Amino acid sequence: MDFELRGQIVCQGEEIDNCRLKHMEAEILSSFSDIQKGERVAISLKRTPVMMVTIFALLKKGIPFLPIDVSFPTERLIYMLDKAEISTIISDSDLDIGGRNIFRLPDVNTSITHHVIEAEERKVDPNETAYILFTSGTTGLPKAVNVLRRGLCNFIQGIMERVEFPKECRIACITNVTFDIFFLESVLALTQGMTVVLADESERSNPRLIKKIVEENKVNVMQCTPSTMKMLEMIDPGLGFLQNMDVLMLGGEPFPLTMLGSLKKIVRGRIYNMYGPTETTIWSALSDLTHAEEINIGKPIKNTRIYIADDQLNLLEDEKEGEILIAGEGLARGYLNDDERTNKAFVFIEIDGKAERVYRTGDYGYLGRDGNYICTGRRDAQVKVNGHRIEMGDVEHHIGRIPDIKNSIVAADPDDENRLICFYLSEKKLKESELRKEALKVLPDYMVPSSWMQVEELLYTSSGKSDRKAMLERHKRFKQMSPSDMGTEETDDLLQVIRECFGFTGQEVERDTVLKSMGVDSIKYVQVLVSLEEKFGVEFEDEMLSGDYFVTVNDLIEFVSNGI
Repeated sequence: MDFELRGQIVCQGEEIDNCRLKHMEAEILSSFSDIQKGERVAISLKRTPVMMVTIFALLKKGIPFLPIDVSFPTERLIYMLDKAEISTIISDSDLDIGGRNIFRLPDVNTSITHHVIEAEERKVDPNETAYILFTSGTTGLPKAVNVLRRGLCNFIQGIMERVEFPKECRIACITNVTFDIFFLESVLALTQGMTVVLADESERSNPRLIKKIVEENKVNVMQCTPSTMKMLEMIDPGLGFLQNMDVLMLGGEPFPLTMLGSLKKIVRGRIYNMYGPTETTIWSALSDLTHAEEINIGKPIKNTRIYIADDQLNLLEDEKEGEILIAGEGLARGYLNDDERTNKAFVFIEIDGKAERVYRTGDYGYLGRDGNYICTGRRDAQVKVNGHRIEMGDVEHHIGRIPDIKNSIVAADPDDENRLICFYLSEKKLKESELRKEALKVLPDYMVPSSWMQVEELLYTSSGKSDRKAMLERHKRFKQMSPSDMGTEETDDLLQVIRECFGFTGQEVERDTVLKSMGVDSIKYVQVLVSLEEKFGVEFEDEMLSGDYFVTVNDLIEFVSNGI
């Protein structure tokens, strides 16, 4: 596959046609002459058409790249860059990450031509690396997944064979570039001649602005996680903005059956459930649930095979539950510079007398009578939070570095959107705000626990493993027994009401508390603002639903007070 740019991009109301995109690509390609063959680079670019075209130029040139998010702690970014052996970052900002070289692109924003400049061609081996993405690791160190060009090509071809995209396709691009499903909204879309409606950073994290983008740009294809859909439903309970959607794809997390029911009432087109880990190149299986009554993950895409095996990797009969193994063209080479973890996750099993390489997903499921696979969940300490894979061991490892914490167990509450709770031992009384502040120094914000509970003991199973389930049960009993000191609808104390909305029971949250230090994710943040709108009759402007608009609790209090 040639990764040829065939589509166009709409960004902030401006449509950039294919001719101009190819001109931009050619100029960017010409600037890559100093990048040596085999060298890996990182990219940290604003969400503009230049970012999209740069990715195509890197694929065409055969330069492996690592998308990075500069909001991550510097220590973690340096580890990622070191692990991937990257010394150059392509960026449009002034960055200083471990002394890396900053590569600046030519100014192509205003380049307009009526003649297509032929981009440089280079024969690239399909077995070479296309891109590198990091996922959470059990040991506290993220793993660098080495994704191959052949896997990306097979993914594009496989999705195009199975998803009924409309002839005139306008697809929303709202996913973070560090999340692999971004490549469906960008690389797949633009190689297939689609129009990509690109949300910038402030738009993609704001549900009201996402809704606005969809409506104003006549978007008829959309992909997101179920968590994002829940957030959108908060600001548009009827989901009316989806009524003209021809294709709606949800994945990255379990698809709730109740959500499917709601979507079926409003979406005129097809509704798909997408399944697949980063290690097998984005989506490896999918199911058309448009007329389904139950949730399944369907069947694998082309050149992809799914097996169900027991703990000893013996294949199981149909309808028997076991671990989901994936084989085929989508398999990554493994984890970059990490043979030990690669050999644990990518193994060989015997199929019809031949050895076949498979990836152990850690997900469990079975093959149903109708030929569709059903995923029943995980048996380990990995969870999905808004599409992000999080290993509890990774979080615990870094929390263990916080001064005065002796030990901890981190658990995800399945009854509260998998929000993380940290149970910890300490000889001192520690403030939640300070703990979050320390955690943010070493963990991305989506991995920082929302709640922190100092306990007298941590619970373990008979085999010595952390008993997360028992800790959660104890936590829930404690909440039920504890008298609430939160305000009611009649209270004049807005601080108490806001504490209640955020789910804090004590005095930990004060007026000067920084909202980002509270460990609240984007879904909870939107939920709180919608709750305050209903409670006090105020209305938050579109831009206020972005998580960085209000800095402190007092900023929120002042806005609500002035609006009452």
